[in-house]
Amino acid sequence: KTAYEITYGDWSSDVCSSDLLAARGATVVVVAEPTRGIDAAAARLVHARIVALARMGFGVVLVTSDFRELRRLSSRIVVLWKRRFGATFAPEVPESTLAALMATGGEGAAP
Repeated sequence: KTAYEITYGDWSSDVCSSDLLAARGATVVVVAEPTRGIDAAAARLVHARIVALARMGFGVVLVTSDFRELRRLSSRIVVLWKRRFGATFAPEVPESTLAALMATGGEGAAP
C-alpha cells in the first residue's frame, strides 16, 4: 500500500478523516512524534483524533519519545531493538522501567 504523510495542518482539518483514510485503503495509521513542537491545546486535538481512529477500527502505531503520550494513548507498548521486537508491556509499566527497556531492547526483562 501507499504511505501518505500527514502534517499537523492535516490533523487539524478534515484531511485526516476516517472516510478519506478508508477510501485510500488504509487499515493501519503510523503516527510518528505527533505532538512534537505544538502547543498543549493542539496536542489534545491530535490525541483525540488518534483515539477516534483507533475506536473506528484502524490499527494505530504510535512512535514517540514522549513517555506520557506513549502511556496515555497505548493499549500496549512494544519495544523495538535492532529491527526486532524486544518486549511487549502494558502502558502501566513504570517510566524508569520503560526507559531501561528502551536502552536495552528489553533483553532479560520480564513483562
